[in-house]
Amino acid sequence: MRVLVLDRAVDEWILGGAMADSPFAGGGPLVDVGGFGAAVARFRGVDPVGRVVLVVGPAGGGKSAVVGWCVEWLRGGHDTVVVDLSGLALPLAVRERIDAVCVRLAELTGVRPAEPRGVFDEIEVGWPEDRLLVVLLPPIELPAELAWYVGAVRERVVVFAESAHLDGGAAVTLRVRALEPGEVGRYVASRGVRVADAAVAGIERVYAPIGLTVGVLRRLLHEVWARRDRDGTAIGLDEIAAVQRKRLLEP
Repeated sequence: MRVLVLDRAVDEWILGGAMADSPFAGGGPLVDVGGFGAAVARFRGVDPVGRVVLVVGPAGGGKSAVVGWCVEWLRGGHDTVVVDLSGLALPLAVRERIDAVCVRLAELTGVRPAEPRGVFDEIEVGWPEDRLLVVLLPPIELPAELAWYVGAVRERVVVFAESAHLDGGAAVTLRVRALEPGEVGRYVASRGVRVADAAVAGIERVYAPIGLTVGVLRRLLHEVWARRDRDGTAIGLDEIAAVQRKRLLEP
């Protein structure tokens, strides 16, 4: 796979970045929690080529992880180039946001449109027929911005974007959500680390009123795991509480 990176390396982002050596990193087996299973199954059930794929859900809900798994799935069946524009700083106005993305996309792919918004037309004409271009956009929260990309994407291109709340409209929409009762234990069991039942129940009890996302859970468990001895004993409720107290007391 060829990766043209603007902000973050695709493999690092799939594996969890600084947490890559942790059992709570973003890689590993796909766990059906927080809507992950349904999102990935929906993606595999459609032909995404020539379309925008919008992943919608709360902060920390695993939107980037879902994008990562979808990209990995595409990589398995295509000669793939990934252009990561997800960290591109953008202005506020829709037209300027789109133009900034198109200019950078043209620079990274080497096409030369007569005007920035012609970049996808140029890619359709000049891109090798046997190569798939995957574009990772910055987050989108403006309906007009999403609508433009839906109308602009051409064959041999798949565009991914994330949003906290947009209705995907004509885009392929994948949704993630906060964890439901029982999903904390399922996620923990998939990581190969022992966590006491009382600790699992305590996490669910504390976070239930505010909505626990898989991202928050991963960071909490990683912080506990990183502080303890690797003696094989189960992570206890007292360790979870200690990390929570530390977070509350830190400025």
